[in-house]
Amino acid sequence: LVDDLHAPLISLIAGATTTVLVGSIAAWRTGNSWLAALTVCTALVTAARVLIVAEYRRKRRAEPENNVDLLRRFERRYAIGAMVYAGLLGLTALVAYAFTDDPVSFLLITANLVGYSAGATGRNSCRPYIAITQNVLLLVPIVIGTALRLQPAYAVMSLITVLYLISSI
Repeated sequence: LVDDLHAPLISLIAGATTTVLVGSIAAWRTGNSWLAALTVCTALVTAARVLIVAEYRRKRRAEPENNVDLLRRFERRYAIGAMVYAGLLGLTALVAYAFTDDPVSFLLITANLVGYSAGATGRNSCRPYIAITQNVLLLVPIVIGTALRLQPAYAVMSLITVLYLISSI
């Protein structure tokens, strides 16, 4: 199961590419320096996660037997990287909703997060605690950010996101 977490590197890179693109567009459109900083941080976490996958693959080839300590260590590293990444994405959504007024950025960021949430659920279903934690870190900031806007359409979006979170769990 730990091998599965580290297997499809292309999905990690594809997700990071869309996240950096969306974050860059939102930062540019809004002029919000926090969005720019969060986008840079997300790219740095992605680089660290790619290095962890490469190290895991190298060490697994060197130790073909199931070394439980190695597997636990790399599962923990994977979980931490996945959760930090999800937290940064969630924080990006919260900053956008709470401190900007650009509906295009809202749309792009929310679509990216919901798409990432679906991917995280599928990819990490072998380790439910990782998938659930990621979904909470991704979606609760959308719930809070949209609720803070105090407008009926955003209140509906907040409710829909809560229901999506419940169903994904």
